[in-house]
Amino acid sequence: MPKSSHSRKKIARRLSRSLTECIPVEIVDRFSEGETRTGLVLALGEDWILLQSIRDAGFYDGYAILRRKDIRRVRLQGTFVPYLREHREWPPPLPAGEINLASAATILADVARIASVFIFAEERRRPGAVWLGTPVERDARAMWIVMINPDCTWEDGAREALFTNLTRVEFDDDYSRAVHAVAGPMPAWGSEPSEDPAPE
Repeated sequence: MPKSSHSRKKIARRLSRSLTECIPVEIVDRFSEGETRTGLVLALGEDWILLQSIRDAGFYDGYAILRRKDIRRVRLQGTFVPYLREHREWPPPLPAGEINLASAATILADVARIASVFIFAEERRRPGAVWLGTPVERDARAMWIVMINPDCTWEDGAREALFTNLTRVEFDDDYSRAVHAVAGPMPAWGSEPSEDPAPE
């Protein structure tokens, strides 16, 4: 039987402790079907949070930006903090540039400035699907992103990503770097729109 969700107050309190006391958290969101995401909160916005992602054995694996309203459970997990303090840079480094968590539009604009490619998800619209790519245009309501396919080839056109559909962004992680390295630089881009590419 799935565990019940934590109250919004409890979630907010634990996220705040992760930020102020440098305690990693395990997060379950509404889309994860019980799977946890481990990380350290680096910044809290009204609607979004920035995490340093932490995978098994305490390795840092890039950054994740999650919508607060999608978070269902938060558990403080300080067991491996002594190890992290001794064997990793602690606290973890911030991203290479500042990220404004005020809105999906500011988030994508800032991530695009500091990451060659990034992962994004629209889990309300396409549960379980994620895309990896680089932005080429934007306006007040959307960003157009040229995607990298699962076979590490670039799409011919750009896909419109509406800010209102965004649920998650990840960047500077091992997967993104590996796929980008295999795909190589983005080819010269025109302005032809693309149908939804195959998700990763």
